[in-house]
Amino acid sequence: MKLKLSWAQRRFLGLTGEVEDSDLDEQFPLDLRLSRSALDSLLAHLEVTGTHRSGPLYGYHREVVDVAYALTGIPPMAVLGNPLALDPAYTLGGSEALRLTDPALDWVGHWVCAPGGLLPDTDASVALIEQAVTLKLIGTRSPLVIVGWDGVDFVVRPYLFNLGDILPMRASWIGGDGELVMSDRRSSGPDGGL
Repeated sequence: MKLKLSWAQRRFLGLTGEVEDSDLDEQFPLDLRLSRSALDSLLAHLEVTGTHRSGPLYGYHREVVDVAYALTGIPPMAVLGNPLALDPAYTLGGSEALRLTDPALDWVGHWVCAPGGLLPDTDASVALIEQAVTLKLIGTRSPLVIVGWDGVDFVVRPYLFNLGDILPMRASWIGGDGELVMSDRRSSGPDGGL
């Protein structure tokens, strides 16, 4: 009998077992959908000033990446110099707690916002993506989601990474008025760059 392990269990505990998303086809998801809960969490993090904020995204790998929850990767009072820092015990505990509510939930990606909640410029976005690649937080099915304010607009920029290529995705969420909001950045990348 093989254990069904979460991404956090495999990453932080070094365990092997049945990978829950092993039956997915190799097609890259082109879309990311944020639940209201995930959106509210990300918006709250944009209000924290003085440091980068980041953490794991939990949800489901389907034909799209459905994000149900956005947590921080470190305890709220911790201050680390690495914008994509993860505390293994904190992240594993959060993952296990969420899986108690729904065993199908898993760590599906990672999010980050810059100090002050402003959307990072192209160079800063590329640096964050490169760091996420090094830390293995981004891949062909697990996006890095860069969020921030661009003036008065809330912007969500999800990216996948495959064989040296940065692959922008589309993002959507339900707005405060109940309407679906689309953020189509696939063709342009950060600031039209990437």
